[in-house]
Amino acid sequence: MIYILGIIIIIVSLILLIVNYAFKQSILAKRKDEKKAIEVLKRRGLYDNELQEILNYREVEEIEIDSNDSIVIKGYLYNFNKESKKFIVLLHGYSANHYIQMPFVKMFKDRGYNVLMIDNRSHGKSGGKFASYGKFESEDLDLFINMLLNRFGEDIWIGLHGQSMGASTAIIYANKYGKVNFVISDCGYSDGKGIIKYQLNEKNKLPMFPFYNLLNNKVIRKCKFSFDEVSPIKYIKENITPIMFVHGTSDTTVPCKMSEDMYKVRKNEKDKLLLVEDAEHMMCYAKNKKGYLKTLDEFLSSV
Repeated sequence: MIYILGIIIIIVSLILLIVNYAFKQSILAKRKDEKKAIEVLKRRGLYDNELQEILNYREVEEIEIDSNDSIVIKGYLYNFNKESKKFIVLLHGYSANHYIQMPFVKMFKDRGYNVLMIDNRSHGKSGGKFASYGKFESEDLDLFINMLLNRFGEDIWIGLHGQSMGASTAIIYANKYGKVNFVISDCGYSDGKGIIKYQLNEKNKLPMFPFYNLLNNKVIRKCKFSFDEVSPIKYIKENITPIMFVHGTSDTTVPCKMSEDMYKVRKNEKDKLLLVEDAEHMMCYAKNKKGYLKTLDEFLSSV
């Protein structure tokens, strides 16, 4: 009996250790600072003199907004053309910061857009401890969108461009709030539970039961949200905001099928789907700039 009890204690302890590790990886992974983000851009071949000019731009306006749960969220407004009514909001992925989106600043500047970049909660210089996979990030985003509308007028043209968690946040926002004219989703996940299942099963060879329920319950208890409620694909069909989906076929962090599934569910004639062969996670632009820009221009001209 003591022997059996000992085995049970060992198994339970092992399960709890795995759940705690999964929690840290999925919610509390080490965040990149500016230096690390720049190193990533250099490795991707995206750091050049033009990007350095953007980094040295002196007229960037730093904005602080208090979230609904009293967290200070930082934004960075590049008001390149004060006569322009076009604005793009850039949203980075999990564990990154706004610097990782720098290559897209010039992309939209060249197309007449002013650019707002955001450090998501618990990332960069923003406050907070936990990521919420788009749940609270979309609420924070709404405060920034309202700021743009109040400052620059209700008639401005607003787009969202996000990568990974930023992409899914953008889709969630468009579904929940509207207020934007288009979304560009670069390697976004279609479902919170689905991406955790993929990480557990495919990457770590762990079964959903009991690990998912234990992990999700801990997230609910500690972070006040559930992976179950972060599901862009559940609501995307009814939303009319045009979406350009971009995904690398060799993405092992967020499977390419997630973007394909969302595109198929939508059946929106203004949507675009760009699959970049052999591109890994968040590498589509680095892998195929020409194709990315061509699809982008076709998409923007249609919306």
